Amino acid sequence: MPALVIGVVIANLATLSWAELGEPVVYVDDVGNLFVNGSGGAARVYVNGIDLAALVAEQEVLAASQASLLAAQTSALATQASLLAQLQHRLPDFDARLLAIGGYTNESLDLVHAFNGTDWSPDPALPSPLHGHSAIAFRDQVYVVGGYNTVYVPDVYRRLDNSSWIAAAPLHTARGYLATVVFHNELYALGGDGGNTILSSVEIYNGTAWRSGPALLDPRADLAAVSYQGEIVVLGGTESRAPPQVTGSVMAFNGTAWRYIAPLTQPRRAMVAAVFMDHIYVAGGIEAAALASVEMFNGTAWSFGLALPTARHTMSGAVFQDQLYIAAGKGNVDMADVLALDGHNKAWITAPPLPVACQALALVVI
Repeated sequence: MPALVIGVVIANLATLSWAELGEPVVYVDDVGNLFVNGSGGAARVYVNGIDLAALVAEQEVLAASQASLLAAQTSALATQASLLAQLQHRLPDFDARLLAIGGYTNESLDLVHAFNGTDWSPDPALPSPLHGHSAIAFRDQVYVVGGYNTVYVPDVYRRLDNSSWIAAAPLHTARGYLATVVFHNELYALGGDGGNTILSSVEIYNGTAWRSGPALLDPRADLAAVSYQGEIVVLGGTESRAPPQVTGSVMAFNGTAWRYIAPLTQPRRAMVAAVFMDHIYVAGGIEAAALASVEMFNGTAWSFGLALPTARHTMSGAVFQDQLYIAAGKGNVDMADVLALDGHNKAWITAPPLPVACQALALVVI
């Protein structure tokens, strides 16, 4: 068998490309890397009968195919996660309960009633009678914030378990007819009536203490607030008490600053607002008279939804078992009836009434 002779050319590869080499080359660089090239730019290099250029091309095609498959799998997983999130949103939590807390009927109430989807039952009472307060679920516990009991109070109560309430750190400023919302894992107390003045101040609770936050763009009491599309949205309310200066303006907070966004179609205060079916729903309230109208916001514009069967204001609401519940309030008289909006069938249905007719209560889901 004839001997195989490889011509070795020592080349300066910093100034000479492989294509410019006219002879086969075997080259070892300063750090020991081995370079092998055929005789000319179009020549092939074979190792043990394998065409290295063809092998590299095959590997590149395989890598591109794997990248495409990975992208498709990532897209499929994202779709599955989205569908699961929608399903979890749609499925009722049958272990949850809807609490109706406090309220007013000739006097402030300390009553708490729990609804399991079928009927109402008594629950441990508040430490003190309250109305015009706000209730919210924060870090898996129920908080009752502010309110009125002969005077506006800074009190905050936390539901320790299913059988007792304890005092939490109080607000810096006493206020009632405020709004609360959870945003970026902190509890915000927004506006309200301080007794001598309508408030624009905002307080933020981190689970231990309250601090001041960026004030609202204008004072608000009887307002509503929700967390929607990554922002706090504050809706309606009154800017003064004597006489009430009812507003339809809406403002949003992105974590840094407030700005005005599309206003309500109809000014209103003392209404219910909730995020339901991917929209902000605003129901009832009062301007010159009690309202039955319902407005929906899709992030850009407002439209009217299915009106309440009866006009009312100073009620409370919450999303429970995939329905929007609205309880009690005031029309011509204090009410005990409870309504639930079935978002799929687009109908208000009558739910079991509260044991007591009242207004200025707070609903919260636990």
